Amino acid sequence: MHTSKVLKITDFHFIRYTAGRWEPQTINDFIPAYHEKDRIGVVSPYVEDGLACSSTAVLALCTLFYDRLRDKEEAFFDYPQHFAFMDINAEGVNTQTGRRPCRLQQLGAGWGHLDVWPESQWIASGHRAGDFLRRVYEFHIDCLFWPEGFIPQKDNPAEKLPSYARRLLNQRLKAVYLYRPEEGDFEIKCTPTAKKIINQSQINLAETLSLNTQPMDKISRYRLIDPAMFLAQMEDCFQLEIS
Repeated sequence: MHTSKVLKITDFHFIRYTAGRWEPQTINDFIPAYHEKDRIGVVSPYVEDGLACSSTAVLALCTLFYDRLRDKEEAFFDYPQHFAFMDINAEGVNTQTGRRPCRLQQLGAGWGHLDVWPESQWIASGHRAGDFLRRVYEFHIDCLFWPEGFIPQKDNPAEKLPSYARRLLNQRLKAVYLYRPEEGDFEIKCTPTAKKIINQSQINLAETLSLNTQPMDKISRYRLIDPAMFLAQMEDCFQLEIS
């Protein structure tokens, strides 16, 4: 929990496009009804993309978690319930340049630097949208980061979830954030202190997998969508409901 000693929520600045203009927001606007026991999930079909595109938001939420614990004025040893879901199998982890030999435990060099730790928070998944959605369902995720455009493919279906899983997900999910959106409506900026942590996490992953890496952009952008809308896009992941 090294970030608990160096970051405050004031290291992050939130703005949202609303009513035709960008307006300052708070982290409470970004994540509704946050609770320190919330489970945050990042879906990462390409391992480097999930880390690069969600790290600013994940680190901000991690900082909010520690701020809540600090407010209690008690000594603590805890980590937020953040999970990284990654496409990894016996041949390795999936990257933009193909699979790289890797064990799940090795990926902690990147995610662990963002306090997505311990190793129980790094979750293997199949490569299809339905495979990842099953993991989201199984791990009772409250707030989800998902790559825009990653939808079920009819010609390569995953095993379907039961129909009741859709209703449960609709109740559990507080918010869904699409990363790499064509048109984002939330932006997060961060201070150099936070940016240094984020860049180091990407360097750690790149060195583990022998990947090229680029420093993070100055701004991270997301599109916040209603969970019901998201689940409608995932309709082919569920069995038909029998009336």
